[in-house]
Amino acid sequence: MKPPPEAAPGPPGDLTTRIPLELTVAAGEVLHRFYTAALDPIYFDRGRDGRLNAPDGTYGVLYTAQAAQGAFAETFLRTPGLTQIPSDLLAKKAYTTLEVLRPLRFVRMAGPGLARLGATAQVVHGGKPYDVPQA
Repeated sequence: MKPPPEAAPGPPGDLTTRIPLELTVAAGEVLHRFYTAALDPIYFDRGRDGRLNAPDGTYGVLYTAQAAQGAFAETFLRTPGLTQIPSDLLAKKAYTTLEVLRPLRFVRMAGPGLARLGATAQVVHGGKPYDVPQA
């Protein structure tokens, strides 16, 4: 039996003083998204099941990617070792592109961006519960 994954470390006490690495997406760029077809393509889920949603539901996250492959992976490649995508999951999803209307600034949550925040990849790649990523 495989041991449970180690929990991600909580946010450091000095998080508010750290300067995050940023990523800017320029106006006119196209973002890719696979989403639940029953919902609007621009939908910010505020539930506790969203990895980076606010723990109190005050905000949610809209997941997109700069490449269609990234959006596909975020939606369909979440189970290690899975070799086929269940047809019922495919049937519930839709694909869209979104044009960025004004520059968007994001905190880089990968590689050195995580280290700058005192975080590890477990924050964005670990499993549930999502208490630490939401914190």
